Amino acid sequence: MRRESARAIITAASIWVVAAIGMTAGAGLYVLAVAATIADLLILLAFTPVTERLRRAEEVVGDLTLTYRQGTGVLRQAMTELTHCGEALRHR
Repeated sequence: MRRESARAIITAASIWVVAAIGMTAGAGLYVLAVAATIADLLILLAFTPVTERLRRAEEVVGDLTLTYRQGTGVLRQAMTELTHCGEALRHR
């Protein structure tokens, strides 16, 4: 759920930046608008590799062993929850 929240915040911030640059250009402050656009592009270019590296470092690969009593419906519920979270499932 955190990734969706972070993406939503980043999207909202990008919309605000673009709106501010548009208002700056609309007010006739073209040099400031161009400078802000260049600064925004540099920030995006600089931070994209950093966020990708952090995202990869955040991913944890491991095994989950689930022991359950047959007939209780626990396995189906666990598989549904894991699939809903976007986890890949393999059974042996």
